[in-house]
Amino acid sequence: MKKSKLSVWAFIALAIITSCSNDSEEFPRRERTIKLTSEITPTRVTSLDYQSTQIVEGQQVGVTITGARDQHRNVAWSVGTDGRLSNTGTPVYWTDEEITVTAYHPYNPAWAGTSHDFSVSTDQSDEESYRNSDLLWAKRSSSVTDGAIPLLFSHKLAKINITLRSDDIKELSGAIVSICGTCIGTRFDLSGGTAPTATGNTADIVAGTTGTSCTAAAIVVPQTVAAGTKFIKVEHNGKTFNYTLPANKVLRSGYAHNYTLMIYENKTEIELDADNISDWEDENNSGTAEEEEVATIPNDQIWYTTNNDMAISLSNTMNSYGNTVVEHLFEDGQGVITFNGGDLKSVGNSFFTGCATITGIILPGCVTHLESGAFYGCTSLASINIPDNVTRIDAAFVNCSALTNISIPNKVTQIDDFAFSGCTSLKRVDVKATNPPTIFSGTFQGCSNELKIYVPAGSIAAYRAADYWKELLLMTE
Repeated sequence: MKKSKLSVWAFIALAIITSCSNDSEEFPRRERTIKLTSEITPTRVTSLDYQSTQIVEGQQVGVTITGARDQHRNVAWSVGTDGRLSNTGTPVYWTDEEITVTAYHPYNPAWAGTSHDFSVSTDQSDEESYRNSDLLWAKRSSSVTDGAIPLLFSHKLAKINITLRSDDIKELSGAIVSICGTCIGTRFDLSGGTAPTATGNTADIVAGTTGTSCTAAAIVVPQTVAAGTKFIKVEHNGKTFNYTLPANKVLRSGYAHNYTLMIYENKTEIELDADNISDWEDENNSGTAEEEEVATIPNDQIWYTTNNDMAISLSNTMNSYGNTVVEHLFEDGQGVITFNGGDLKSVGNSFFTGCATITGIILPGCVTHLESGAFYGCTSLASINIPDNVTRIDAAFVNCSALTNISIPNKVTQIDDFAFSGCTSLKRVDVKATNPPTIFSGTFQGCSNELKIYVPAGSIAAYRAADYWKELLLMTE
């Protein structure tokens, strides 16, 4: 009797083991859920924004995933601490195929297709209305991973920052600032994330009431506002003041347009003290490029060549022009940018962000640091040198999808998380350092499945023993 019971239990155990084994082989990804995290394109933080480097906790983003086991279209994911996203729908599972994730904010349950109407709020004086006007978008492809896929959101609309000044009005707090004469609607391509174009009628947008800092900000749809438009209105102590555009104003996707305005007690027309354009967030609201000076850079700094390539000679003083100048100059063609001489120690935060037509960049030997977002979204960038003096690479090359190979010089000691994230064509990385630089789990996240890392022959054992390097395909010549 005991022998019979043991036989039965042995048979049951064998059946369970066999069943689990078969299921595992047939459905290797069935119980591996897809996980996501979020952040906003690396930028400097300003007090004139409600969400800068992270989407505010408690907000929802709309997520579409293609290539997953089941259909996952326009599902709300909630933003948690540190940008972690939680799926509010049914779990979504991996297959053996690469997936593509498209996401946007603010979430709209009706957005099931690819192109949708969106409008900014006409009263952005409170945080909720401002956030709901902030159209963010991200897209990312990934092969199977146990970790969370990082989604890097970018601002798709434009922002206007206003700072008020006066020589004869002692107290400017409490002023109501409005942006006038802009179309508030747009048609947005959700699948491609292209910069929206303005639609519909114009309306005044209340940017808010100034406090002790005498500032206000509003989000607007990218568009060109005609010269002669009463563009900014300030209501203060029963009086109305207006700033009229002296020339056409181009409001550009992903940029902040910063105005410092002078108001005088006995004048209804506002005088312009400063007008500049910068990344979306810019410390102290100072801007990085005078918009009026874009076309007046000295001739010895910029020149064209007959093959439609262009070179820019940059010193550290020219660095203040940032990607504003670069985008204006490359809007209609491809080009190679060369930095010659100067004292350029770092390629700054978001310097070339979104410059999608640049095919090559040649950096000078004086550069030591490539900062986060420096080349983010340079989707045509196929050739770039990393100078021998560089010691640190931050998240500089996110979504540089045309890069196929790159060389890391021997002075580099740290390559930050997501440094080459989304470089889907990157197949070869040559690392010259004999001591493995510090890297992180997401350093090469989303790169080509054919990626090979070449390291010095005498150091391959050290690399294979180092954190995260050992997870890569390491080779020597």
